[in-house]
Amino acid sequence: MAIICDYCEQESDSAHTVTKYDEEGKEKGLELLCGLCYAEWLQSIKG
Repeated sequence: MAIICDYCEQESDSAHTVTKYDEEGKEKGLELLCGLCYAEWLQSIKG
């Protein structure tokens, strides 16, 4: 079953779940990212 990445909107066979938070630190929801977008997201939080 293909999954659609919430960031790039491409189909993927697997996905990583990332929790989104608002500016106040409250949980806003979940986002599904494909492997490439997840790797980019990890690099962005590492600084």
